[in-house]
Amino acid sequence: MRKAKVGLPVTILSRSKTGWAQELRDILSDVPYLEPVVQSNSEDLGSVVFIDENYPGRQKFLKGVERKSRAFFLVVQDGDEIPDDLIHEAVDDVLVYPFRKLEILSKLKLYQQVLMWSEVNEVNDSFHDLIERLRSDLELASRLQISRSPNRFSKLKGLQVRSRYIAGMRSGGDFFDVMSSPSGARISMVLTDSSTYGLSSAVLMSFTEIALKVAAGGGLETTQAFQAVSDSISKTLQDKDRLSLFFANFNREDLSMRYLNYGKSMIYHAESGGKFHALPRHGDEIHKLLNGKKPAEEKCIELNPSDRVVILSDGVLEEIGSESLISGWLDATREESVDAVLNELVFQVKDRLKKIGKTRPEQDCTFTVGDVSSNVFRMKKVSGVG
Repeated sequence: MRKAKVGLPVTILSRSKTGWAQELRDILSDVPYLEPVVQSNSEDLGSVVFIDENYPGRQKFLKGVERKSRAFFLVVQDGDEIPDDLIHEAVDDVLVYPFRKLEILSKLKLYQQVLMWSEVNEVNDSFHDLIERLRSDLELASRLQISRSPNRFSKLKGLQVRSRYIAGMRSGGDFFDVMSSPSGARISMVLTDSSTYGLSSAVLMSFTEIALKVAAGGGLETTQAFQAVSDSISKTLQDKDRLSLFFANFNREDLSMRYLNYGKSMIYHAESGGKFHALPRHGDEIHKLLNGKKPAEEKCIELNPSDRVVILSDGVLEEIGSESLISGWLDATREESVDAVLNELVFQVKDRLKKIGKTRPEQDCTFTVGDVSSNVFRMKKVSGVG
């Protein structure tokens, strides 16, 4: 069974008495990539149009015809001068009679590719317009989402902090909070991840007491906060209990951040315009065998205006599966706003959950992004940086 021909529908417009139209039809009937019906003198033009140089009203016809997605060949006699229609681009090419079959096939093959690429470009242009409309819609959706997300930490001096939270299915969970001294000179940040609900409750009670002390103007050093939590949970800590604890103090006077980080929470820092690097941990999660152990020496980093700090609980890493991926996203969005970075991180986790058919992560995911304000300045030298 002979396969139907597909490809280029052809139209022949001729009033010539030389008989070239029939000869051309005979040649085209053997071309495998042309449709079997070759139209002659039809108003329903095909993709390829052969028009006689003596066709009545040719120039008027060529000026008014739709050229899009069509190729026009002017058929001339051997020895004719170069036609004006070719010079002024009223037609795409000429075909010289008497015909040479290979020349016809070569020209048709070329223009088949030209027309195909023209269609591809049209699709690309259409797709580009669609992407631009979708991008505008996404930007609008992002702004609406940001406007609806409550900002718990809008009154902090010297720091812009935004945080998001996704509840997990395991017992226990994350606790994140920011506490500011009455003067605003010191800002304390805490992130904990408890393995059980009982431990989570004990940690919450402990930091309630710490918050009261901070509010009273006393404040706590990082090592004092660690010891306060350790003492508070000592009576409830069970053999299988595990606690990740990050506690930091940001000082507006010298723009330093002193911190302790036990467990699996990930802390990243990037200077203005620079790439992120992970801050080192102090040790493993806190558990019963380590309870009562004195904390390691706090670490201190010197911050500058427009620096960024990102704090993530280990639930984020469990869902993403790669610290290098997280670092890559953070670097790629370094110049974006705090809200934009937060939205990207949350989206990546939710997108992965959707792909595996889950609605919630295994454990809590806490995302926090903080920027040092660009208009603050250091009032004294940082001591103990290391």
